[in-house]
Amino acid sequence: MRRSLAIGACFLGLLGAVSLTEVGAADKDTPAAAATRTKKLKAKVTLDYTNEMMRVIFEDIKSQLEGQGVGSLSVKYGLGISMNQRLSIQVKDVTLEEALDKLLGQNGLGYIVISSKEPALARYDGWIEIRMGNERGYPADAAKDDPKTKTTSKTKDDPKTKTTTKTSSSSATNDDKTEAMAKGKLSLIRELINDGNKEKAKTRLEELIKTYPNTKAAEEAKALLEKLGK
Repeated sequence: MRRSLAIGACFLGLLGAVSLTEVGAADKDTPAAAATRTKKLKAKVTLDYTNEMMRVIFEDIKSQLEGQGVGSLSVKYGLGISMNQRLSIQVKDVTLEEALDKLLGQNGLGYIVISSKEPALARYDGWIEIRMGNERGYPADAAKDDPKTKTTSKTKDDPKTKTTTKTSSSSATNDDKTEAMAKGKLSLIRELINDGNKEKAKTRLEELIKTYPNTKAAEEAKALLEKLGK
């Protein structure tokens, strides 16, 4: 019995070690965002379009997903993105994730899955947002410096060096966590700005600067405040 439990614990440990970045990000998802990642993006689609408007292509994708019973797909077009932009794609029986990579990648576009309980963004929860850049599912700001993707180095033999290294690593990890949290909040604030909620965005930016004063995100927040006319 003990042997079986030990084997099971070992197996679970191996599973936990796989793709720490994805697991860490998925833990932060709302139920709607998680459903988009685990069901809709994994559903198979077939597309054959040449120089067609983006909104038409996404209407087809939406119809295919509904037909498979995984739910509808809602799309938000980010700042500077036109739903009437013309794109081309030919794929057969591939995951939506693969289709989006091809469809958007060749046009310098990316996408994120919106995961938010913020009142101003709640109606977009679980949607995908088309953006300029190469984002694939997760906001670029939230993906950087994720402490879960980092490893702690250890120095052999010298116990004094080991103690110093562990202390420094602990301090660095705390800084990474703070920076990652600040960047995540800054990403949500940018969504408010894109949606035209500038006054609320200003308030959130001021809160971020006070809460995370020594972060790069705070510096970016100050610059955004200036652009918003503070």
